[in-house]
Amino acid sequence: MKQGSIGRLQSGFTLLETLIALAIMSLASLALFQSTGTLLRVTDGAVSAGERTLEEAIARKTFRRSIAGLTPAWPEQADAFFKGDANQFSGLSTGLPSEQDEVLMAFSFVLVGGGSDGVDLQITTPTNMWTLKNFHVDRASFSYLGEDHHWYEIWPPAEIPAPGFFDDENFMTMAQLPLAIRLRGQVGEVLIDWIAPISGAHEPPFRQELTDGRF
Repeated sequence: MKQGSIGRLQSGFTLLETLIALAIMSLASLALFQSTGTLLRVTDGAVSAGERTLEEAIARKTFRRSIAGLTPAWPEQADAFFKGDANQFSGLSTGLPSEQDEVLMAFSFVLVGGGSDGVDLQITTPTNMWTLKNFHVDRASFSYLGEDHHWYEIWPPAEIPAPGFFDDENFMTMAQLPLAIRLRGQVGEVLIDWIAPISGAHEPPFRQELTDGRF
């Protein structure tokens, strides 16, 4: 082989070859960057969805636990009797979030807002107030299940729920508490339907059970 041929072989890449190599590296880097960005977006979406699911699970459990702990008031505590309408309800419960478990406490659940900002479900106690959950609905409402298994928009209802076939209406009295409370809201095809049964006794607690503020 001649001296000139060896010199040309050892001269390295040509400009065209270098440009082609740079173009290939740029395309590979762009593809890698796009793949990484897509992966990060998918991961972020999955984390956000998980957080929303966990947040709703906690809010729903708090709602159900608070209502399950509803307790009738004593006859002389008329201002503490359970009452409710479409936007709020209030009463006494041993199931509210607090530093101590099963402490009898006055409370109210209130639906606030509506429209583009959604509806906030707020809890109010004598010492605190916070938003339990924001629902992306235009409006929401509460309803109350009576002994006749009908849902009422206010509690206590204007009339005693109709008795069964074997019941005597003359001897029926209005229960302080409904059997359950429902929270409903809808926007488009999305339906929110939370139902929380009341598992507590339908009679006021014995006073000696409250000597230390606990049950």
